Amino acid sequence: MILEKSADVLLLNGYTVNTNGFAYGKTGIALTLFEIAEYLDSDRIYDHAVNLFQEVLACEVSNTDFVNGKAGIAFALQYLIKRRLLDADYMELYGKCHRDIIKKISQLQYSESEYASFLGYFLFIETSDCLSATDYIKLSEIIRNCIFRFLTGFNTENNTTDFVVISELLHAIICIQKPYGDFILEIERIFNKLILKNVNEPDTDTLLFLLQFYIYGALHEQPDIMKNTEKVLETLPNISTANFTLRQLTDIIIYILRIYRLNNHIDYRATAYKIMDSIISGDIDSFEQKTVRLIRNGNSLNFGLGYGFCRLLTCCLYLNKSTQNLFNDDLIKLTA
Repeated sequence: MILEKSADVLLLNGYTVNTNGFAYGKTGIALTLFEIAEYLDSDRIYDHAVNLFQEVLACEVSNTDFVNGKAGIAFALQYLIKRRLLDADYMELYGKCHRDIIKKISQLQYSESEYASFLGYFLFIETSDCLSATDYIKLSEIIRNCIFRFLTGFNTENNTTDFVVISELLHAIICIQKPYGDFILEIERIFNKLILKNVNEPDTDTLLFLLQFYIYGALHEQPDIMKNTEKVLETLPNISTANFTLRQLTDIIIYILRIYRLNNHIDYRATAYKIMDSIISGDIDSFEQKTVRLIRNGNSLNFGLGYGFCRLLTCCLYLNKSTQNLFNDDLIKLTA
């Protein structure tokens, strides 16, 4: 079984990764192990997940951002508690770091180059159950102003193809599952300027954006958005996987399953399985061996939940659950 064999790769090599963050480090690895342990009902894997996450919590982390720092670890801890995968008190375990994150966000100043960190803090704020009402209002206003300023300043004349950053915001909004109408109005403006003409023959980045925008429209009952993006669905069976990265391929699989979850008459799951087969090339052993070599060479990027092996396993888990009609929409948040 792919998940069980792959979990052993994580168990054997996860401790050697020298970063602790959500996207590239031990936090993401631990989250993946927790999910696999629940699915396989494995106490052995669960115990390793707990030990690895305890190692993360015991380490001193100076960075407060989401990708590599405290905000991502805080997100993971709250996720595990909400999913009842870990019996713990968030503030007791992570209260000091939680306050460090709040302090950092409260001092943020807008800078276009810091857009990625704004998105991470946005995810932290909007998914946390441990912010006071006062803190939420204050921090949310700071982050939303920063993101809105970036969107309104996005020059559609000079950014003819570089809308990946907009796509990342849309991905975050879908994970959070709230409408954010002010953001969407600006995204629609950019869509109409840059993307609408490419709906029938989308390039790699456009395809991902259109799938996300379609999902947003379906989630929040926006028929105009769905109508403007639905043609992209017809391109799915003919995708050439050679043009995509591992992160992009796993995202496409997740988007296909999410669309089916929203409307089971739109069923491209056969394409999702085809893409998964192309990723592992029918031989999970060789894929694992390649991954382990990358880890031992210090390339944790290819092992993490953000872009690598753990993301693939999370995607595989979601694919298995969808086949068994065991949809877990919380699992989508791990792909943030």
